[in-house]
This record gives sequence, C-alpha cells and structure tokens, in this order.
Amino acid sequence: MIIGLMLAGMAGLVWQTRKTISVETGIQNATLGITLSDLITGQTDGFSTMALPSAIYGVTMYLVALPFVIWFRQS
Repeated sequence: MIIGLMLAGMAGLVWQTRKTISVETGIQNATLGITLSDLITGQTDGFSTMALPSAIYGVTMYLVALPFVIWFRQS
C-alpha cells in the first residue's frame, strides 16, 4: 500500500486518487493470486498449495489495510 501511495505521488496525482490507488493495489492482489494459482495448476476442486501464500495474504491484508483506511478517512 505504501508503494502504491508513493508511486501515485510520484506521478503527480491528487491526494484522493493516491489514496484510491494505494487501497486498490494493496487489497485486490490476493484474489488474483488465488485465481491464477488454480488456473496454472489446473486444480478444479479444493485449494491449490500454490494459492496458500495468496490465501494467507487475503486474510491478513485487511489487518494491514485497516490502519491505512483509518488514516485515509481522517485526511
């Protein structure tokens, strides 16, 4: 989320757009990782072991994102 915020700032975007990019880049990647791991392995049932890192991140990303969202709502 910090990298997304910094890159958006380097691009000269306004604060509202920087916040949006930060949240979007920090949260959406878990679902994409799980989907790609299932497509790569061809597994049709259950949970691929390649998806495990994305699944763990999918749960913990909300804990990581919460302080940012609180900070963003105050600014």
